[in-house]
Amino acid sequence: MSDPKVSVLVPCFRSERFLATALDSVRAQTLASWECVVVDNASPDGTFALAERYAAEDPRFRAHRNAENLGPVRNWRRCAELAGGAQYAALLFSDDWYEPAFLERAVALLDADPGVGIVYSAVRLAPAPDAPKAVGPARVMYALDGPAVRPSADYLAIAYDSRGRQVPRSPCCAVARRADLARWLSLALPDEERLGYLRHGAGPDQAVYLQAALEYPRLGHLAEPLVCFSAHGGNLTWRPDVELGYASVLAHFYEAHAAQMPFGRARVPAKLASRLIELGAVDEGRRLRNRLGPLGWALYAKEARNRRRRARRRVTP
Repeated sequence: MSDPKVSVLVPCFRSERFLATALDSVRAQTLASWECVVVDNASPDGTFALAERYAAEDPRFRAHRNAENLGPVRNWRRCAELAGGAQYAALLFSDDWYEPAFLERAVALLDADPGVGIVYSAVRLAPAPDAPKAVGPARVMYALDGPAVRPSADYLAIAYDSRGRQVPRSPCCAVARRADLARWLSLALPDEERLGYLRHGAGPDQAVYLQAALEYPRLGHLAEPLVCFSAHGGNLTWRPDVELGYASVLAHFYEAHAAQMPFGRARVPAKLASRLIELGAVDEGRRLRNRLGPLGWALYAKEARNRRRRARRRVTP
């Protein structure tokens, strides 16, 4: 039996109420050559039993259960370890789902151009049925105008800019070569334990795109929203530690690959250094600040003044 074209990797924990929607969306793909590897992270509910039912009904599904909870990032890596010999791989969180044409459209771009490192789709953020009203109505994210294949520098420029939310952080709307995705999910990031990367996954997820953009000259983009992220009370909370994770990873990649970044040593790193200090990562912020050129120092000083004003406003009765 030949290897499937795509391995869909589904890490899950306490996902009993969401998982069927995710797995049904994989089964409905117009690209039939896939396998789906579901790895339950020692859930106390019926998540694994549900995954086993899908595996019993369709041999393209494979269900695994960790003996103990590995945390989110290590479970992503476990999924990649268990994948078969597919050419491509995609990570799908258990509360998200695909539109039927997603895999076929993404694979077509990768097949057509070996210089494309990863293909990501625009995303529809759709409220889960039991989501609180505060989540709001469905909306589309990451639907950039322009060509389907674009220079990797475009992603880097937007990711580091104030418009960074216009490109994805989560790799769950993307397809890449399987060996690449496994390697990118396993990147060693500095201070993983102290900064909480392995606990919440904020940072290692965006590192997939950053590394892809550094290794390949082009990225692919599907402007039609072919992936749906489920919006519910458990996944939309802004937390300083999550924002710190993303800011720290951006700083790490800038420091390690400054020569490849599509911007200089002024505005972008100055704002990032200030943001790190504001979030409590003083050593990281100062280290990045010390790499700035003269204009960067001036911009950093301006950002620092703005930061102090914001802090005063927060404590003023």
